[in-house]
Amino acid sequence: MGTSTAQKLQEIFKDSAKVENLSQDSLVFYLNKYADILGELREKFEGRFSEISELQIKFQMLAIPFSQSLSIDEIPIEFQNELTDLRTDRELKNAYEEKSPAFLPKIT
Repeated sequence: MGTSTAQKLQEIFKDSAKVENLSQDSLVFYLNKYADILGELREKFEGRFSEISELQIKFQMLAIPFSQSLSIDEIPIEFQNELTDLRTDRELKNAYEEKSPAFLPKIT
């Protein structure tokens, strides 16, 4: 059974006290080992959470529909007309301002 990434990191941090006494070649080897493990972690993270970055615009559109910081052009085409209609509806804007929690941005 292979060594897990967590075990590899524990090994590196356990040995980190020895870094001061390493030769230049050993230090390069040690740092490359560390970089490889971090690269592996990054790949796993990006693979596991790739959907989140793809959904970020949709999250923004739903969380703050009246915000002008999100351009209509950035929104998936199937939602552009609906969001334009929503943003031009004065009654909905007023209701949003009156009833939205204080931590949400105000309409500018």
